Amino acid sequence: MKKIILAIATLAAGAAAASPATAQDWRGQGYNGYGDRYRNGAGQVCNGDRAHQLEAQIRQEEREGDIDRGTARYLHRMVDQAESQQRRACRYGDGYQIRDLAQRFDWIGRQLRHEERQGRRWNGGYGY
Repeated sequence: MKKIILAIATLAAGAAAASPATAQDWRGQGYNGYGDRYRNGAGQVCNGDRAHQLEAQIRQEEREGDIDRGTARYLHRMVDQAESQQRRACRYGDGYQIRDLAQRFDWIGRQLRHEERQGRRWNGGYGY
């Protein structure tokens, strides 16, 4: 009888010790959201970081006078259009569209830097 009770107690203790292991995340250790699923910065596309970063940069450059209001509006519209496509592409996990959006955000960033350099040049920011 003692052996049976001891065996049951051992099994119960083993099951209790194994429960925390089964409660761990099914994705495994080191999971970092979209970073594992999408490469080349596309995770930043799906979580909205790229769009928010570009919007903040556009506002800052407009506030500093490096780009004019019309250019800022144009760039904001480009970001808004990309964001509407972003929601659809990320919802369905369309890797091709997500990569296309990452490239579009890159292009908007390059346009912003180009316009900002032009604005500084004409405003005397470069000293010539």
